[in-house]
Amino acid sequence: MKNVILCCLLFSVFYLQAEIRALWVPVWEITSAGKIDTLFQDIAGQNFNQLLVQVRYRGDAAYVPNKIDDSFVNNEVRYHGIRDADFDPLSYILEKAEKQKIEVHAWLTTFIITGHDLTRLDSTHVYFQRPEWVTSNFTKISMKHNDDVGAFLDPGIPAVQDYTLNVILDIVTNYQLDGIHLDYIRYPGTYYGFNELAKNTYKSEVKYQDAASWLRWKNDQITRFVARVSLAAKEISPNIKISAAVFPGVNEALEKYSQDW
Repeated sequence: MKNVILCCLLFSVFYLQAEIRALWVPVWEITSAGKIDTLFQDIAGQNFNQLLVQVRYRGDAAYVPNKIDDSFVNNEVRYHGIRDADFDPLSYILEKAEKQKIEVHAWLTTFIITGHDLTRLDSTHVYFQRPEWVTSNFTKISMKHNDDVGAFLDPGIPAVQDYTLNVILDIVTNYQLDGIHLDYIRYPGTYYGFNELAKNTYKSEVKYQDAASWLRWKNDQITRFVARVSLAAKEISPNIKISAAVFPGVNEALEKYSQDW
């Protein structure tokens, strides 16, 4: 395979006796028709049956928000690497994949919404428009764009969950997808989640408040959100598959990142 594919990860697993041969395709490899053509040329004859295509990188869109149906408000900005304003990478990939009988799953980063370079973000980006949604550490300092892998919205804020759910359901509504793949479906770590809006929600929902209930509540925020995505997406597209990228260690995933997978 050419270098265009080498940056992607390959896995083969068995689920209900059906072999999945999938490839992760990062957003920078779908920014033009030429790149997508090269992708499909490279995988021809390689026996892949599923593509996980990154169409939301950092609170942005490598597709057309509210393309036809605007039932779910989605104002996310265009991914900065797409130069042609009229080009819809996701539609183009779906057309190509259908001819080769390959499933397409939309790979979405969930709660992380910046990289380390803010100059790539439009002024209308959610990071600038809703700074009060960014998660905080226990000293009440908001997470910075150059902390960890980037700034996260706080999953414990109901408005953050509603906003993110709308983005996902808009994509499900307007594109004929085989699946949704949730990445960064977690907190950035133990020391985050202390946004005042989130803490107020915790206090209103939890009667007996201590360290253990706080950790359980954070776990519940991720679990509830996944449940909301699954139930709502399947109302729109009953056969859609929901998957997630999680930390493989059960204890680490649960205790550090609130992923009770």
